[in-house]
Amino acid sequence: MTATANILKNTFRESDVIARIGGDEFVVMIAGADEFNGCSIIGRLQENLHSHNIFAKKCYRLSLSAGIVYCDPGESPCSLEVLLKKADQLMYERKRGRTYH
Repeated sequence: MTATANILKNTFRESDVIARIGGDEFVVMIAGADEFNGCSIIGRLQENLHSHNIFAKKCYRLSLSAGIVYCDPGESPCSLEVLLKKADQLMYERKRGRTYH
């Protein structure tokens, strides 16, 4: 868990909120992100995860699956519960299809 938390801390800004919500599940809330930023953020996360796996020299590799949702409270407000549910659904869809290494 510590390695994952460190990768997340190194990937996101101080102004982003990173929280462990249970077991091996984390959520990151990023203010001002849109679909373009989301793709580049996932790219940066993949790079940091890949670097960790190369330099950690463990007998296992860390991997992750992510679900990304966007909310503009000014346009279509939604609750944190709804956002987490949508992200969870997307994460499981991606997990079945592909995993970021």
